[in-house]
Amino acid sequence: MVFSVLTKNDRSIYNKHTSIDQAYFNRIDEFRRQRYVALMMTPAQCRAARALLQWNQAHLAEAAQVGVVTVRQFEGENSEPRRATLAAMRRAFEAAGIEFIDDCGVRVNTG
Repeated sequence: MVFSVLTKNDRSIYNKHTSIDQAYFNRIDEFRRQRYVALMMTPAQCRAARALLQWNQAHLAEAAQVGVVTVRQFEGENSEPRRATLAAMRRAFEAAGIEFIDDCGVRVNTG
C-alpha cells in the first residue's frame, strides 16, 4: 500500500490535497451539469417552439443543420440526441426569436 511508506504528516498532506481535488472536481461537475441543463430542451419544448414559429420538422432540421430523422426521433421521444445536436437545435430556435423558460416552456421573445 502507498500509505505504508508515508509518514503521518505525509498522509495528512495527501488527504488534504485529495479533499481539495475532490471539491474542485465537484465544482467542475456542477458547472457541467448547469451548462448541460442550460443547453437542454425537452421534446415538448421542441414541438412547442416549432408550433410558435410555424415550422415543420424539415425547416428545423435545415435551420439547425441536423437530419430530419434526428428531429423526428427526438420529438417522438424515441432517442436522445447528442448534446451538440441538441444545442444546434436550440440555437436555431433562439436565432428565430424563441426564448426557453427554465425547463418547462417556451415563448416568443418580444424584446
